[in-house]
Amino acid sequence: MRATVIWLLLCAPRAALAAPELFPGGRIFPEPYADPRESRFGFDWVESGRVSGRAGRGVTLAGTDGLGVRIDGMLWAWLRQTPGFNFPLETIDGQFGMALEGRTGTLSGRLRYGHASSHRADGSPDAGKPQVVWSRETVTLLGAWAPFEHATLYAGPTFMLRGEPDAPAFTAQLGGTARFSSKRWSPYAAADLRMKAEFDNRVNQSWELGVLLDGPHGPVLRVAAGYESGVSERGQAQEAVENFFRLGITLGD
Repeated sequence: MRATVIWLLLCAPRAALAAPELFPGGRIFPEPYADPRESRFGFDWVESGRVSGRAGRGVTLAGTDGLGVRIDGMLWAWLRQTPGFNFPLETIDGQFGMALEGRTGTLSGRLRYGHASSHRADGSPDAGKPQVVWSRETVTLLGAWAPFEHATLYAGPTFMLRGEPDAPAFTAQLGGTARFSSKRWSPYAAADLRMKAEFDNRVNQSWELGVLLDGPHGPVLRVAAGYESGVSERGQAQEAVENFFRLGITLGD
């Protein structure tokens, strides 16, 4: 852990000596677009009559051109569509975290401590049954490389510090994004793969293809179609195998 912090600090030696800016815009570490656990604000229309709603945001508290401290949080709701345009809430997952991010040239890194928990709501088919307690505290280290101007590859491990219920503590993540134009409106593609020891090293897959709109500090709107395959990322459905297409909108940088 100590070596990781030192590496992130060395990512931007000149920037680290400069006076930090409070609440600077933009991102130091590139957002993993296809990672469903990334804090964001938006909605997905999911096949089989469900809606996935996310209310979240990440903010850089202080930073320079190459080093920053960022916090994030998100509430992730899973709703079921019923006749009459009703949407019973089945589960809601909450998360928050703090990250140290660094960047130099085409390389960047993120060290993040995070907490996540999941809760069953009254719209769940299992409402009324004893509540299942699910929570995780994790440390994630991701490294990213931008081999081209509009392409990024990233990879790294996640270690679980505490889990309820307890489970094997290792997740390996690999992914990337690519946009196909330097114009303000641009098509893009993204993928994210997550191998989880707690599910016998099964790989969760997330694929995304869409268009994005750039703002002053980065994309402020994304419209995309995606495909998810693997064990559910929702804690209350942790043993469910899911395979579905989705169509979604994400707002904010």
